[in-house]
Amino acid sequence: MRTTATWTSALAVALFRPHECAPAEPGTQMAPIEAVALAATDLPERVAIELLPGADTGAAALDTADIIVSGGRGLRSADELDLVRDLADALGGTVGVSLPLVDMGWAPRAMQVGQTGTVVSPRLYIACGISGQIQHKIGIEKSGLIVAINTDKDAPIMSFCDLGIVGDLRTLLPKLAAEVRAARTA
Repeated sequence: MRTTATWTSALAVALFRPHECAPAEPGTQMAPIEAVALAATDLPERVAIELLPGADTGAAALDTADIIVSGGRGLRSADELDLVRDLADALGGTVGVSLPLVDMGWAPRAMQVGQTGTVVSPRLYIACGISGQIQHKIGIEKSGLIVAINTDKDAPIMSFCDLGIVGDLRTLLPKLAAEVRAARTA
């Protein structure tokens, strides 16, 4: 996709989500890009900067991760996110979450996978207790293999995943993590 943009002021900022734009072909004429060092003292007075605790936790890892294990609303408590972490650890992957877990305060926004979070393209994406609403689907559709674990066989994610497992994540995740660890030591 190609677009033309015009700015009405001397200062312009363009932001692009990772993996959304393919790199330009070698030899393609591109607009000049200038990196500008900007100190907080250079900003107008009306701009407020607020650093949120944990805001950068996991963001860099999600957009470059080869394996992502994400938890969603199917988790009953913040403590159950440890089940997702354990499987991700066994696989050597990264932990992600869906928007509801961020909204409930169980995880920082930087861990959110989806259209309004981080758009990802891992080789393996495992969705644990995630219904698969359109915003989440858009964020994971470039993944290689999508595995969904959900108690609802009719959840939207079951219609677009590569492998759907109907079952309780509280039972399945510990068993999967144990099997992965056993296979790695064999």
